[in-house]
Amino acid sequence: AMTARESRESGRKEQILESALHLFLEEGYDSTSMRKIADAAGCAVGLAYHYFETKDEMFAQTLDYFFQPYEQEMRVLAAQKDKDLYGLLEDCFSYVVKQISAFRKNHPGELHWMVRQALRERALELLEQTVMDILNGDAADGVWLALPVEDAAALLGQGLGSLLLQESAVRGAFRGSAGDSHASKESQLVQTAMRAARQILGDAVEVPRTSQILNPSMEDPSRRPAKRNENEAGGNKKEKGKKKKSKKNKQGK
Repeated sequence: AMTARESRESGRKEQILESALHLFLEEGYDSTSMRKIADAAGCAVGLAYHYFETKDEMFAQTLDYFFQPYEQEMRVLAAQKDKDLYGLLEDCFSYVVKQISAFRKNHPGELHWMVRQALRERALELLEQTVMDILNGDAADGVWLALPVEDAAALLGQGLGSLLLQESAVRGAFRGSAGDSHASKESQLVQTAMRAARQILGDAVEVPRTSQILNPSMEDPSRRPAKRNENEAGGNKKEKGKKKKSKKNKQGK
């Protein structure tokens, strides 16, 4: 349990991070100084440097602070027990689209390029990790996939994640007519991502179709048939060798 002092320290640091987040989003990285952040937080600039040695360190920790609730919620999504693999992926994609939409509504202005790029990279990393958790979870147990888990997670997380993060896609320019509601456009975007996910995963499945795709504890199945063939070939050679020896022995007799 936290002591009263530790609780105060944590509260001060969180207050500074909250002010830093607001300024980085509204004014960009270059225009936001440590002094400006300290003034916004109502503390001395020395206290800001007590918690963060440099502005770069503060920026990195501000990103951690910003993504913390999203990480927690996506972990919960990935751990649902009543959904199959595609159900978990669809919930994950829907969550991402809704959060992006809400963020853009709250921050309609143009973000500083460095802030925008940092947010994008972290969002894609989070999505990739969530997909990895899903592919390593119970919903994917017992079925083989020719694609390694890391590659599948990268394709779904980074590849489809880039589609979901596209501003034009989220606003409905990717699919849907002008008369569609925003919620309808979001749903269409998620379904587009799901069709792509089914194609990516479905093309790699080497077993009869089920909702489960991958057991990561197994060897790469693309290599296993070859391995078995080699063993079989080795076994055949041994059998042939035995037959030849048997023939020679008979001839000798």
